[in-house]
Parts: sequence; C-alpha cells; structure tokens
Amino acid sequence: MLADLSVKELWEKAGSDDPTPGGGSIAALMGATGASLIIKFCNLTLGREKFKEVEGKFQKVKGNAEATSSQLSRLCDRDTEAFNGVMQVFRMPKTTDQEIQRRKDALQQAFKEATEVPYQTAELCLSLLQSCQEVVEEGNPNAISDLGVGCLACWAGLEGAIMNVRINLPSLKDSAFVEEMEAKIKSISQDGMTLRSQVLDSVRQKMEK
Repeated sequence: MLADLSVKELWEKAGSDDPTPGGGSIAALMGATGASLIIKFCNLTLGREKFKEVEGKFQKVKGNAEATSSQLSRLCDRDTEAFNGVMQVFRMPKTTDQEIQRRKDALQQAFKEATEVPYQTAELCLSLLQSCQEVVEEGNPNAISDLGVGCLACWAGLEGAIMNVRINLPSLKDSAFVEEMEAKIKSISQDGMTLRSQVLDSVRQKMEK
C-alpha cells in the first residue's frame, strides 16, 4: 500500500517517470493528511476543562475523521489500480471484430472505475471540510492553524480528485453517466468552496484576536 511507504519513498515514487501514483492517488493522500490535522485539532481540545461542554461533539468529529482517513488511504491504492486497469485493457487484442468490441466494452468499464474512484475521494474530502466547519468555532484556539492547514489539505484533495474525474469523462460514451457525474462534481466543488471560505475566515479571525 502507498500508505505504508515512508514520506521520502512516497515523494520519490510520485516524482518518478512511472505513471503511478498519479494525481488521483495524491489527492486521496492530501485528504487523508487533512483528516490527520482535524484529528490533531480534536486531540488538542479534548480532555481540557475549558472545552468540556463540547467534548461529545469533538469525540464524534474525531471518530469520523479517523474513519474517513482510513477510507482515503485505501483510495490511494484503488486510484492506482483503476489506472492500471485502463492500461491493461489497452493491451487487449483487437484483431477480430469480436475482440475489438470486447476491448471497447472493457475500456468503457475501466474508465468508469477510473472516474468513480476519484469521485469517492472528492465526496470524502467534502465530508472532512464539513467536519472542519463543525469544530472551528469551539476548539482550542492555540491549535487553530493546524485546523486551517487541514482545511487546505482537504480542499486540495477535493479539487485534485475532481480534476481526475474530469480528465476521464471525455473517454466515456455513456452520456447519462457523464451528465450525472458533471452535475455531481459541480455541486461538490461549489459546496467545498463555500466550506473552505467559511472555515478559513474563522481561522483568520481567531488568529487575529
């Protein structure tokens, strides 16, 4: 798994001339990194008498962020697997009409998988931005910059994932699927932008006090 690599190993792998891991895997990694900073913000708030009244909320947000981080970690590898699946189909034989049709059908399925995986990443990153909004006003102000960086990482993961959805859509012939996916990613992007702005505005205000 990519998550099992050291940070240096991951950087080197991402910077190599190998097509994978690419932007989709790194987008999932960005989301998982953002989740870690949300967890940190919760940990630096929990157990302190001053924040006792919001302990239940922070425990819930922390648990959700931990679960989401695990999902995103798996998506790092699934994105690479999806890309490899497309490449594998390109190597299928195309000599006879039957082989050509089989290859076309398999290619469409492979591109759908390569589209759906980053879409899942975008959905999870959006949920993390919602978590940021839930805790930004009531958490430990001394750790507010950690939450701000976490928010930015989640936003990068969301937008990066959407890019990887978009790059696959022109290869798909299922117009209904494409239309539905375009509407979904437009909505996620807009919602994410709103949440990012709200969270960062709150972070900046707290840092100025």
